[in-house]
Amino acid sequence: MPDTRQSSERAEFALQLLLKLQEALKELSDISMEIEKNSDSFYKDYFKNNVSSIKEDMDSYISNNEKVKNLKLEVTAMVNDWFSFIKDENEVKSLTFPVKLYLKRKKLRNSIKNINASISNISIENRFIKEKLISWEHDLGIECIKAIKTGREFSHYEKLLKIKRQILDELKYILPTIEGVCPLELDLNNISQFIEKFRGEIVQQSNNAPIR
Repeated sequence: MPDTRQSSERAEFALQLLLKLQEALKELSDISMEIEKNSDSFYKDYFKNNVSSIKEDMDSYISNNEKVKNLKLEVTAMVNDWFSFIKDENEVKSLTFPVKLYLKRKKLRNSIKNINASISNISIENRFIKEKLISWEHDLGIECIKAIKTGREFSHYEKLLKIKRQILDELKYILPTIEGVCPLELDLNNISQFIEKFRGEIVQQSNNAPIR
């Protein structure tokens, strides 16, 4: 019967497409692993070439955080000293207390004002350092992508992706026309199992075909 022969030819053609798809997927997987390995190597080399400037920024950032911590402790100590002074009964009873109170309050305010200004400046400096490190990370990603795209593996990867899309487009058209295949769901992650089931359907159809 013509329909049986045409169905058999479509099934055979679909099987060849599936085998090509399987091969393309394997190559894509292999190339992806190679690109990933090259990317890791690129990151390590890039970091090695820039480690001195990166370390300098990191050291400055950590040092600044330590400075801010110490300045805050200094403010705490000043405030505690102030409260100790105003709660000291002997000082309060002293004739010179009002003058001392005025001078200590003025000194405390000025000191806290100066320390807050220092903390603000250090925080601004750290913000710039942090932005610089983030920018470095961003630039690293861009350079890595550029390196990948100019590599031979990426060119081949793009060609394989195109082949994969073309095969899938053909399979989407031809598989529904083959009797007994529609219940099968094409799973690219388990292409080998799909091909095995597909072959089983073809063999079963061939065995059930009427002999003429």
